[in-house]
Amino acid sequence: MFIHPIKKYLTYTALALTGFGLAGCDYWPPALQHEIEELRADLNDALDERQRLDNDNAELRAQHASLQQEVEEKLRENEELRSHLTTLTARQTQTASSRQVTGPTTISQPRQTLMKGTYQQLQLTRPRMKGPKVVRLQRLLRQQGFSVRVDGVFGKTTATAIRRFQRQHGLRADGSVGPKTEKLLRRISTTKVDAIGRKLQLQNPPLKGRDVKSVQRALRRAGQRVTIDGRFGPETVVAVTRFQRKHGLEPDGIVGPTTWVKLARSQG
Repeated sequence: MFIHPIKKYLTYTALALTGFGLAGCDYWPPALQHEIEELRADLNDALDERQRLDNDNAELRAQHASLQQEVEEKLRENEELRSHLTTLTARQTQTASSRQVTGPTTISQPRQTLMKGTYQQLQLTRPRMKGPKVVRLQRLLRQQGFSVRVDGVFGKTTATAIRRFQRQHGLRADGSVGPKTEKLLRRISTTKVDAIGRKLQLQNPPLKGRDVKSVQRALRRAGQRVTIDGRFGPETVVAVTRFQRKHGLEPDGIVGPTTWVKLARSQG
């Protein structure tokens, strides 16, 4: 069988190195030296890959722990909701029995007292306050640009939005809705904002139109540097953000009803 001279030479060299060991060798064949360097490079790559995999595993374990904690919190919330639902069902059963025994007159008395009595303040309680009044409140907050869910339940998200609204308008930021907060919410929501009919924010391509020009003119009158070109670009966003920060609004660069009302008021 014919063996190529180079292969034969490398084979003899490998056998000699295997038999006598590499320690003390003064001369290494170039081909063997090259192969050793490639093996070292492969080993380094393998070690780097191992390190990367270890890091990925650590991140995955951290994510798993975080998700596990969220699942446990959701399970606890579900248990609380089940308990609350059971309580409500029991109350409804008792109310139905009470109606049959005492008649409709006994139930109508609290409603008349509530209408003639003091203001019913909305706030974060346990169990949560619910009803059409909470729905109206959440709709008013949505009109002001707050991202709340209109579900009729006064939860943490609704309370946080109320605190932000109160902070923006110089009220005591306690997250509860009393007469002052509700009156201001209704007044701002019914304020005419005919100059804009949509929420203005940075998009690609940028929003254009007369409403953008109206906002830019209002910004100029409020002392902000902005070009009146009807194009809602980065320059306009910066001017809006500065105006919002100056007047205690959330500096998100978005012109919604709250920002526009503040712009209109700042012009006198």
